[in-house]
Amino acid sequence: MGKVQSQILQILMAFGAIFVVFQIYVFKSAWMNEDDSDKERNEKKRSDDWTPPLDYITVEAFTSIAKEYKVPLFLLEPAILESVWAHRTGTRPSKGRCRFLCKGADSTTFGVISAQWITQNFLDAMWRSGFRSSLSKGSDPRLLSVNELVPPSVIPQHYFFQYQAHLIHLVVFYERAGSYLWHGTASEGEWEPGHDGQFLWFPVKSLQFGGEREGAFQKMEFADIKIDGVSLTVPKHPMKLLQQVPNSTFIECNYQQAREFLTENGMDDTPKAADFRSRARAILERGMMALDGIGVPFWISSGTCLGWFRECNIIAHSVDVDLGVRIRDYNDKVIPAMESQGLQLLHLFGKVEDSFELSFARDSIKLDIFFFYDDEDFIWNGGTDAYTGEKYQYVFHQFNLCWTELVGLRVRIPCPTLPYIEANYGTEWDQKVTQWDWKESPPNVRPNGVWEMEEWPYVIQTFPIM
Repeated sequence: MGKVQSQILQILMAFGAIFVVFQIYVFKSAWMNEDDSDKERNEKKRSDDWTPPLDYITVEAFTSIAKEYKVPLFLLEPAILESVWAHRTGTRPSKGRCRFLCKGADSTTFGVISAQWITQNFLDAMWRSGFRSSLSKGSDPRLLSVNELVPPSVIPQHYFFQYQAHLIHLVVFYERAGSYLWHGTASEGEWEPGHDGQFLWFPVKSLQFGGEREGAFQKMEFADIKIDGVSLTVPKHPMKLLQQVPNSTFIECNYQQAREFLTENGMDDTPKAADFRSRARAILERGMMALDGIGVPFWISSGTCLGWFRECNIIAHSVDVDLGVRIRDYNDKVIPAMESQGLQLLHLFGKVEDSFELSFARDSIKLDIFFFYDDEDFIWNGGTDAYTGEKYQYVFHQFNLCWTELVGLRVRIPCPTLPYIEANYGTEWDQKVTQWDWKESPPNVRPNGVWEMEEWPYVIQTFPIM
């Protein structure tokens, strides 16, 4: 019996041990669950206690009012768009409850296409919600013309709304020529105070959009997303927009100067001139589509640039269209791209390393592409005499590129433009000249040697018109 009792006792002790371990596990789990619940309650409490910063509050209030009054705003703030894009593509993920709108910024930029959406009811609602406002207005460039003087029409260009210390900058874009968006400059505008009769004062020239310059952008598509819980409309391709910002400067043609030139020299509005301009515009547009399609930036050069600068038009007695391209932007797709637009290659002069030049034709109009080479403080393009092999060099001071409009097309021009014009045509560029020798007339032309005879088959190539 003693042996049996001993075995029973051992079994009871084993069950007791198992029971103790089970109790410890149960109590530990209960304690851990209670700790997790407390943690969740504490986190929720901290979340409920979160006080959004001023930039978040301002953006949320501004967009809510805009939505109520059906104002189709879109976010334009570069820093926020770049951060959101980097997060979504995984290149720079962000964490936290307020990752993009809580940066402590002093201002946030939005855009709207056409001021027709900014109604008085919307402005009144902004005032009732605690926003102060001001408006910068300017002349409507879409009504400017060389043909007649029109009374200046003033349009809203920039709205400014301030809530406490945070500023909302609303850029008003206008569609021009049915193909691009334009905005004016705030620093040169006529200012209109808000409801309180006061103006908002801030460093206008520091604004990224319209601070000191007009701007031109490609037309955009939009998408609706949520950023930090706020419903916003943004450009569908934000990086495509942001890449345009540094090079978006727009320069309006000087219509007053053009009117004075045409008054003195007469305007060629004959059917022959109108036909030439129509065909010249068509080949220019095709050339634009070809080069834009392969990402090669260009500008209007030589006589085409002179026509814009002097007459705000294509010169009727010119015989071609001229474009400039930096040689570093050239690639082997240029010729196929031009041919895909129905432009036939007429000649190829020089080589990529020296004095490269291409010429195309369509509908009896020639389009020349001159390639420019950097040389310290100067930039130059070459020319080749197909009969003698002589080379020429046309020298310009360095320049940037800006946008303008010519015959209803958004095109680039050298800026500042006057030094470029004077280099090519001298200080008497405003005098009408019908006889022009490309080897002798330009003030900036220089002899640049002669192609060796053995190179001629490669550097002087001409092609028959098909």
